[in-house]
Amino acid sequence: MSDAEATNTGPAAAGSGVTQDLRRRSAVEALADFAGPPEAFLTNLVALQGAMVGADQGVVLRFAPGAGARVVASYDPQHDELPPAWVGAAAQRAGQVFSSPRALLLRARSAAETRVWLVLLALPAAAGLDPGGGRFMSALCLAGEDRAAAERAARELGSTVAIVKAYDARREVGRRQDGIDRLTESIDLLAALGASRRFREAAMTLCNEVASRHHAHRVSLGWFSSPETPGGGGHTGGGVRLIAMSRTERVNRRMKLVQDLEAAMEEAADQDTEVFWPSPPELPVVGRDHAGLVKHHGSSHVVSLPLRHGSAGVVAVLLVEWSAVEGRPETAPGPDAVERLRLLAELATPLLGQLHDKDRWLPVKARDAARRGLGHVLGSEYTWAKLAAVGLLAAGLWVTLARGTDHVKSTFVTEAAERQLVTAPFAGYLDAVHVGPGDRVESGSTVLAELDTAEMRLEAARLSAEEASLRQRAERARGERDLAGVRVALAEAEAVAAQGDLVRSQIEQASLRSGLAGVVVQGDLKRQLGRAVTEGETLFEVAPLESLRAELYVPEARAGEVTPGMRGELATTTYPDQRVGFRVVRIEPAARVEQGRNVFAVEVELDRQPGWMRPGMTGAARITAGEDRYVTLWTRDAVNWLRMKLWL
Repeated sequence: MSDAEATNTGPAAAGSGVTQDLRRRSAVEALADFAGPPEAFLTNLVALQGAMVGADQGVVLRFAPGAGARVVASYDPQHDELPPAWVGAAAQRAGQVFSSPRALLLRARSAAETRVWLVLLALPAAAGLDPGGGRFMSALCLAGEDRAAAERAARELGSTVAIVKAYDARREVGRRQDGIDRLTESIDLLAALGASRRFREAAMTLCNEVASRHHAHRVSLGWFSSPETPGGGGHTGGGVRLIAMSRTERVNRRMKLVQDLEAAMEEAADQDTEVFWPSPPELPVVGRDHAGLVKHHGSSHVVSLPLRHGSAGVVAVLLVEWSAVEGRPETAPGPDAVERLRLLAELATPLLGQLHDKDRWLPVKARDAARRGLGHVLGSEYTWAKLAAVGLLAAGLWVTLARGTDHVKSTFVTEAAERQLVTAPFAGYLDAVHVGPGDRVESGSTVLAELDTAEMRLEAARLSAEEASLRQRAERARGERDLAGVRVALAEAEAVAAQGDLVRSQIEQASLRSGLAGVVVQGDLKRQLGRAVTEGETLFEVAPLESLRAELYVPEARAGEVTPGMRGELATTTYPDQRVGFRVVRIEPAARVEQGRNVFAVEVELDRQPGWMRPGMTGAARITAGEDRYVTLWTRDAVNWLRMKLWL
């Protein structure tokens, strides 16, 4: 190359460097003033970083809490696919990168198995980039072996940290400005509503203001017709009536649109929740009427907001519709728009509620005024109110000071004082039954039933014959002077005789008798002849009806107040008008469960026994437990319940 050529080349190279510096400065300034979404900012950031250091490729990795790394932006001038190994090697060093105040260098291999330098830089934690708390890291790939060039690139990348901080600061300023805008909008709306003197005028103002500020196709306000009447479904009762509609002076209730709007409002109020259409899949709400509104009247997006006023619950519903009108494309309301609507509705509802109460009909106002007036018991004109107050005071004093009889209430069942259980003496079969329930029997003489003894009689005859044979053998042995044979034969004869006595005893026991005179109360066996019975099985129960007692079941909460000797009265379910006095004899020490509750059995002795009384009768009983003040008697159960619940 000649000297002239070298001289001419120098200024051209210098001019090219100046041009690159200007472009780089312009890109930095543009990114420093960037106000777009975080995704676009990160894409521009990694492109700027790649251009600054002459990187072949670059990515921005997001590390979410509890999750792995994810590529959210990339820089690739050659439009090649990012090598997975390269990105993985960078992600593995995330811990070191986030703990280091400056960029780190890392040697790695590219997809072509060549050695490259990786420059890793932790971006500052910024809520503007990720409100969820994720961290970001830039990773740039530089080809070649020049470590000095890689170190210069790492130093140059450090200057881009300030750009991220500036972007986050602008986002924060934007959020605060948005809050100020919301507050300003709310104040302007309240000022407009405050200028309204009537309820319908304020409702129309609200609809028009919301439609204008949020570019809505139609805004409607429905109010419940009977807010004083409690109702179900989340709102205060009555039916919703369309009060106002944006850009509409009068509402014709016969219009299909009005009916569909009211149906959609009722749907939101019944669920006591906001309803969106199209409905987000994560919100499990019913939107059938909203779908019908969209289908019949051309709206693309609908939001229904229930309005709550104090303790009255939902008193109204604000329904906002968007659609493509006047050449504007259809736009869905974003989260920010919905949040603004919520704020406006929450601030406007109390003022609307006050105007609604003020504009009510005169009879309704008079009724409410009368209610308030009855609460004031001052002046001579309130004679009846004073008399009622004096009467209530006297009743309260009487309840507090007067004393009454304390009764422990319980249920009872009558039973015989004595009873005889007739059981089967041995296993066998029923041969005959002579009595049934209600039959009177005599002690030891009346045969209640008989067991089959045919086999036993045969066994007894066999044993008698065997005994006689053994005794004859003993006599023969005695005649032959065989003393041993005599002893053996006599011993066997005695054993057989004992078996015969046992069989004959069982034959005698087969005729079942009662050891107690009375009436059969259990044991209907006449239709069970021939059935098998087991030894010890209860076949009959005999009880004397002349001696009955009652067993009371006192609730566990009152059992401690009952003592032996107390008196009371009982009445059976059969004869509730006839009272029978009694005396407490004994209280069982352990509780038992009757009809799902803990009770204590109390045995009582009857003062008299009417002729109609039978075992097993039930009814109600009252034990006289002394005297106490009426306020204590009437509030005892509630006080004990509170003591158990509140541990007092």
